Parts: sequence; C-alpha cells; structure tokens
Amino acid sequence: MSYEVIEHDGFLVAGPSIKTDNTKAAEDLSVFWNKVFENNILTKIPDRSGDYVYGVYSDYTNPGDSEKGFEDTGYSLTAGIQVSSIEDLPEGLVGRTIPAGKYALFIAKKPEDIVDTWEEIWSTKELDDQRTFKFDFEEYGAESNEIKIYIGLK
Repeated sequence: MSYEVIEHDGFLVAGPSIKTDNTKAAEDLSVFWNKVFENNILTKIPDRSGDYVYGVYSDYTNPGDSEKGFEDTGYSLTAGIQVSSIEDLPEGLVGRTIPAGKYALFIAKKPEDIVDTWEEIWSTKELDDQRTFKFDFEEYGAESNEIKIYIGLK
C-alpha cells in the first residue's frame, strides 16, 4: 500500500475522548466506539458542520518508530463530528482543532483493513522523522466503505 502527501485544511471536531496506549488499544477502542454508537453520542453534538465521523489521535506520549516499535505509544482518541465551534460543549465532550498542514494520506479500502493500514503506517521507515505526533485522524465517509487515514507531517 502506498500513500500520498497532501495539504489539508484545518477544521474543528467535537466528541467523546479516551486515553489509551497500544498495549491495550484493541480492547479499549472497541469498547469505546461501541459505547459511542450505542448511545448515539455523535447525534447529540451541537454546532455540527459535517456528516463525516472522525477518529482523532492526539496527546501522544512515548512515540516510537518503525524499528523500536509503537507498543508503548500512548494517545487520546476522540470520536467526533466536524463542528463550527468547540466553545461551550456539553459535559463529556472535548473539542479538537485539527491544524491545516501537510499530511500523509493512507486509504483503507474497507473497515476490516484499518488495523493492517495502521501496521503499514507504523512500519513505513521514511515517516519516522517526518511525523509530528500532534494530530492524526481517520475520516469515515458516508458514501463509501473507504477510510482515509491522515498522518500529520512536519
């Protein structure tokens, strides 16, 4: 799988968030996403300005690299919707400002390919020195099964 480097406009996302790391992410994230959808949390977000669902990765700790691995890498994941404002959010929701800038764009052809796509991202050596480890995000579109994964670059 390959990627392309693109310029992306910044935007705002609001939604619930969880802190985890790669040693427990498989279980944590599955439970988290299930809770988000079972409780229809995304439909309750005010000031919505888009229909795509985003998984926003931020607050990285111990970022690894393709050689030493990413097992100890911690991060926050925000499940959200694009909004026009992140002011005065209801309790339990956080706002994230995704900066405009350069991103490596990877595409998972279907939801079942997300883990494999992340494994490819983690093993792509040329990204080691280019990643910002500030914001990465997944974009789930309504019109297709493709998931776009944007990796923040310097």
